[in-house]
Amino acid sequence: MVWEWEMFTTAFEFTVHGGHHVIDSHEHDFRVRIECVGGVATCGATEGMVVDYRSLRRLVRSVLRPEVENVMLVRRGEESLAELKTCERFQPVPFRPTVENLAKHLFELAVSALADHERSKVASITVWENDSCMATFAA
Repeated sequence: MVWEWEMFTTAFEFTVHGGHHVIDSHEHDFRVRIECVGGVATCGATEGMVVDYRSLRRLVRSVLRPEVENVMLVRRGEESLAELKTCERFQPVPFRPTVENLAKHLFELAVSALADHERSKVASITVWENDSCMATFAA
């Protein structure tokens, strides 16, 4: 059956080790999900796709992963309060690095780094601290 207007949801997930100082300094293997929503391309190399997963892999490799991998996220000015565990360095950020704010921060980085035709399809980013705790930021 062909629908007059079709909408698809696709997702790309990755895991990254990092930490954050909220109440105390602690680490996670954060799981991050980039969810994209839209119609599929009708021609060209991306025919039948909402987004090209290769673009999302490049985004993760060059922008998102370096932001959190093996770093302790700490609100700027509070570095002296945090402890480094196995993370290699502090990453000062202009917000309290809760999982909610981290999801929003990664969303903003993602949409600013993607090409125009893909940027509008990023619907949300979800960050899990563990199997039962997560937050989603949606546009």
